[in-house]
Amino acid sequence: VAEDGAPVILPSGAERTGLAALPVRALRLSGPVLTLLRRFGLTRIGQLYSIDRKALSRRFQSREAVEAVMLRLDQALGARAEPFAPLRAPPDYAARLPCPEPLSDSAGISEGLSRLTEELCAKLSAHGLGAQGFVFYALRSDGETRSLTVNMARPVRKPAHVLRLFRERLDRIDPGFGIDLLLLEALRTAPMEAGSQPLSADLAMTITDLGMLSALADRIQARLGEARVMIIQPEARHPPDMAERRVPFTGQPTEDTPPPPDTLPGLRPIRMLDRPEPIDAVAEVPDGPPLRFVWRRVVRRVVKADGPERIAPEWWAHLPTPGSGVQAMPRARDYYRVEDEHGHRYWIFREGLYDDRRGSHPDWFMQGLLA
Repeated sequence: VAEDGAPVILPSGAERTGLAALPVRALRLSGPVLTLLRRFGLTRIGQLYSIDRKALSRRFQSREAVEAVMLRLDQALGARAEPFAPLRAPPDYAARLPCPEPLSDSAGISEGLSRLTEELCAKLSAHGLGAQGFVFYALRSDGETRSLTVNMARPVRKPAHVLRLFRERLDRIDPGFGIDLLLLEALRTAPMEAGSQPLSADLAMTITDLGMLSALADRIQARLGEARVMIIQPEARHPPDMAERRVPFTGQPTEDTPPPPDTLPGLRPIRMLDRPEPIDAVAEVPDGPPLRFVWRRVVRRVVKADGPERIAPEWWAHLPTPGSGVQAMPRARDYYRVEDEHGHRYWIFREGLYDDRRGSHPDWFMQGLLA
């Protein structure tokens, strides 16, 4: 159908019409079979539709030729499945280890993997590259193949790190009656600097040490599975409960991520609730901090309070519709950092003001827990 090079997509159910005018050679038949078809005047695919298969067998006097024609015709019309084995491009960097004697124990497999890892990482280092994935193949004596794949957040080429990730799941390799060949391939290679930043020994520095975070994420994902490591990215939103989102850790900062808010340490909670929880609060003055509040059925007396910090609503996202007036706009929030008599600190807010002419009293909510 697309012999001239132009892409063609036949509608569903239009295969017979679309293929009828094509020559029979479009069915990918062998030369002798095409010669037989031409001898009987069958030059177009549509001519084969109305021919009885038994009659075709009598004409051809060759069961193999008839089966080949019917097979290709059924496959072209979608009446018979034709699975395709995709061609896999050879890896740019790989290492192989033939086994003089079949390996049948985990210690031998681990030792072979260690040698392959050293060899392959040396090749990557010589070309100034790292890899974000490795595939380990074990080719068994019975013709079966077992494989393990590990993926990294950033390109790596340290043999110890790669080997550690594989050993998390190496017991999944079943040697069967023995393994004749071990193969290790590098995936998604990329340039890598000759010297990487050493891992920080200071726990406070791990937040900005991408190398250390990536190594930790790799180990967690090797043990628990892909996409198990999430990070929190800031969002350009006013409500604190909408100002961040969880995304998979990739080891690379994204360009569209807004900078974190410029706040001093301690002004934001170490734990943010998934959604604000209502509390019953009693304040000394209408627009002041509460003297006490009830959260999760426990009365808490406030001994210290700091605030308010007013966060305005996102007016552009809540433009009033005709007839709705000011009621369509969310109310402003006044946030307070309070401490109870037991030393526990909370981040609470009052939604609305007493003089904002909304007709109802403001509501109090628990937003998070402070350090």
